[in-house]
Amino acid sequence: MPLRAPTTLRLRSPDGPLRIHLAQPLSRSTLSVLVLITDADPPQICRALADELTILTIATERATLRDGTRLLEWTADHATELGADPDQLLLGGAHAGAWLAAYLALRARDDGWPVIRHQLLVHPRRFPAIAMSTSLTGAPPATIIGPPTASHSYAHQLRLAGVAVTVTAWLSRTSHADERT
Repeated sequence: MPLRAPTTLRLRSPDGPLRIHLAQPLSRSTLSVLVLITDADPPQICRALADELTILTIATERATLRDGTRLLEWTADHATELGADPDQLLLGGAHAGAWLAAYLALRARDDGWPVIRHQLLVHPRRFPAIAMSTSLTGAPPATIIGPPTASHSYAHQLRLAGVAVTVTAWLSRTSHADERT
């Protein structure tokens, strides 16, 4: 599906202006929205995921906990204005941002807001100790994309906690997950 022209916005943040990138399919219907935390190329990955998943994708340029929190809360507050369904909020991260996204999903679960419908963790680089000490019960369902590394360990921990998980080596409309539960 064709995309609208990419948009860059600046949000106020205690650490200075936070640049965010929006990519949105041309669609008349209300979309799900993916908040993406990444240390990779935000505009490129934002456009690729918006196109591949046919969803509004919003990414930050800085993969920090504070900026990820700011972006997640701002998106939850403004989803309707952006043409997205606030009840279809997805949280994702790529590379180092994947583990920040996983942590923010657990924090949102504990705080009761915003409600995260699904988490998308793309090529997570490491498994943080904080996730090991936190209960994963009640975490949102997850899709983990990447090679069998620490991501499979995290997937296993999520499954033990009763969380639905899909693990795949790649993301493509024609791909099939390597394993599903």
